[in-house]
Amino acid sequence: MSLINAFSSGVVKPLKITPDTINLLINETASTSTSSLSTSSPPTLVKLAPSSSVLSSLLFKKELQGTTEDSDLISYFFTSCVDLEITSESGAEYSYYNVTVNFFSLALKTFLCKVGLGSFLLSRTSYAFHSSLLSSPSPLLGYKAEVISPASERQIQRSMPTKRLIMVKETKQLYEDKVKPHIESILKNERSLSWLWNVLDKKKEVERILLDEPDFLMNVDTKWGSHAPMFTNGVPKGLWKMEKNMIDDLYCLAILQERGVATLRDLRSKHVPVLRDIAVKGRRVIEEVYGVPPEEIRVFIHYHPQFYHLHIHFTRLWNDIGCQVERAHLLDEVIINLEQDDQHYANKTIFYKLNEGEKLAMVVAAPN
Repeated sequence: MSLINAFSSGVVKPLKITPDTINLLINETASTSTSSLSTSSPPTLVKLAPSSSVLSSLLFKKELQGTTEDSDLISYFFTSCVDLEITSESGAEYSYYNVTVNFFSLALKTFLCKVGLGSFLLSRTSYAFHSSLLSSPSPLLGYKAEVISPASERQIQRSMPTKRLIMVKETKQLYEDKVKPHIESILKNERSLSWLWNVLDKKKEVERILLDEPDFLMNVDTKWGSHAPMFTNGVPKGLWKMEKNMIDDLYCLAILQERGVATLRDLRSKHVPVLRDIAVKGRRVIEEVYGVPPEEIRVFIHYHPQFYHLHIHFTRLWNDIGCQVERAHLLDEVIINLEQDDQHYANKTIFYKLNEGEKLAMVVAAPN
């Protein structure tokens, strides 16, 4: 779904607002409770990273949150007062935009509001908002926007404020009794991985492919926001090595072709050859395409992952996204462990953190 269509199609509710992050839920209903997400229109999640905290504080004043006027104002702002440039689209539900405030449009709307033209523009809140933006000390206000449509319950939960983090000690028994059935229930939903099969079948994200091997596919991860454009009229792959300003944010993803390997727990010694192949060839192609040497690359697997099909992350050591000790498992260590013990990850007690409000946290905490 396009960003304009998203803001035009339903009620907007702020989920999380900080100086660095603005997460919005768009749905036909105003409720943000996870129990009411099964509406006729799938929810859309919009994650905004403002280039200025001034814009965040002005757009989402505390006294306005939760009002109908606030929802109208947010929708109005994003459909009428910004310029949009799509930077990338994934084969899934993701799309990414540069969002820049159009100050000419803001000035015109403020003038119309001042002279009393237009029903919505008569709003005192709207006038105060436009005036304060125009008098802002920041000359360039804008966002990096990530749009997820349709958004899953888990994605929405993870975009809400973190009230409390908990450390989980997942034993083999806990995994078998509670966690594995929870993962299987997610995978029973046909839509949960349909986007991924499109990527692996090369129906989507073809422009992102770095390696297409019989056992895995490696591409540019959508989290690499500073990457050069990859559309038909974008920067040719042969010139990506020259884009030095984007290299620190390097983020690539290798996806296993074998179906049924959901997590680290499913890996056995028979997977060592493909894992080693991914490690060697992945580092090599990154050096060939981007000029980053292998010793500067971190390769790891998440537990728990964002989606339940085995995938492996490649980042530059300068990039700390996703490499927390309670989540990331270095691929080279995974290979060594499996070489020594086929059942290492089937039997291992694994520690990880969760947001207390996540469904998995509730599953783990539920009485037997």
